[in-house]
Amino acid sequence: MTDWIDIQYKDKHYPAYLPASITNHQIEPKLRQAFEQLDQQLVEQLGGLPNDYQRFGLRYQAGGESAKRGVSISRQRIAMLGCCSNDDRQAKQINHWIEALQRVTTDISRIKNFTLSSLQGLFHQLLDNKGKPVHIRHKQSWVGSDDIAKAVYIPPPVASMNALLSDLCLFLNRDDIPATAQAALAFAQFITIHPLRDGNGRFARALSNGILIRRLKLPVTPPTCLYFVGEGTAAYKSALTEFQSKGAIYQQYKKTLANEGALPQSKSDSALLACQDKMIAAFLSMWKNATQWSIKQHLPLLDTLQNFEHNRKTTLADGVWKKFSPLLIQQPVFTIDSIKGPLSMSVSKINIAIEQLEKAGIIEKAPVAKAQKQVMWCVPAVLKALKNFDQHSFLSSSRNKAVLALPPSLNQQANHPLMQQPLRQKIEILTPFINHRQHNPSDKL
Repeated sequence: MTDWIDIQYKDKHYPAYLPASITNHQIEPKLRQAFEQLDQQLVEQLGGLPNDYQRFGLRYQAGGESAKRGVSISRQRIAMLGCCSNDDRQAKQINHWIEALQRVTTDISRIKNFTLSSLQGLFHQLLDNKGKPVHIRHKQSWVGSDDIAKAVYIPPPVASMNALLSDLCLFLNRDDIPATAQAALAFAQFITIHPLRDGNGRFARALSNGILIRRLKLPVTPPTCLYFVGEGTAAYKSALTEFQSKGAIYQQYKKTLANEGALPQSKSDSALLACQDKMIAAFLSMWKNATQWSIKQHLPLLDTLQNFEHNRKTTLADGVWKKFSPLLIQQPVFTIDSIKGPLSMSVSKINIAIEQLEKAGIIEKAPVAKAQKQVMWCVPAVLKALKNFDQHSFLSSSRNKAVLALPPSLNQQANHPLMQQPLRQKIEILTPFINHRQHNPSDKL
């Protein structure tokens, strides 16, 4: 059962949270039915997409990751990493996160029986801020402040890590609850356990995505977690607070208990279980809303990309298109050198295909800096789809409207040659997600 444990840190005592087991948790019937319908909706709307969309999905979800960490980044900067030599450390950092997240998500989706050992192997693949593998923490941690006395949340002590993670593994091995509900509870429980020194949020997102891919056979998952850093921030924080027994539900339980005085152990346990069910239901309800929001935002973006097939029918042979289409989605800015390896085609054949793609209006030449010797091409539809997704689903939240003003250095980029192309449709295409670091006007796009 849920409990608060007294821990000692530097000769002082603080309450750490010990979450309840979720191994055998049963969802109440009405909520279960809602999540079963949500599973069906995901399969119907996302199940038929090509597998190449997974990395594309991770690419735009990485924007929320970078924003959360205060890193100013644009999609073009990430896309250009693979096609020109540069020393863009921020873009490389985000790209490392994307690659590590993709590896971990894929491996999670393939695991049939989770164990503590398999979880530890997955942790090792995740990267921390310095690009090193992460490990289970061996010291007490806390969240929300550098000072434990001012912490928003103090997770379980180190001694309970193995037991809590083993309990989570048993829950992950279940297949008798809706996949979306399992993904939500796994996310919340992992965040609550907080077993890693760094990367708890990233692994929780990979875990929830991997569950959906494994259980529902989805090629791509909805960007549910972008809801948490966009317009759903308050709802997410409130639901997580309830899940971690720090919200109104738990406080009402304590108040009722105090008013009724001493209760028999059986009634006290029953009241606590009822309280826990309500706390879990609150988080599940928020997750359901977040998933429905993300599906709504996701579909127009994917529809744009699927128009590729229509545009190329009279242009490229099926075999050539089959090789090119994944790259156009995954690498919307490219040079011949950056794609000749993955394509396994001769340069002459690549040139012919590029010429045909240009005639079809699928790609176009991108102006480059004088130092860049090779010609670059870009895929306007992909970049535009990303920009529209950001603008309508992420940047549109009231929380982020105030940070849309561009610093002087970015305004100066408005006359950059790339901005004069059809990609331009306003400066937003190079606008970072949120929190552009105003104190760093030298940041180059």
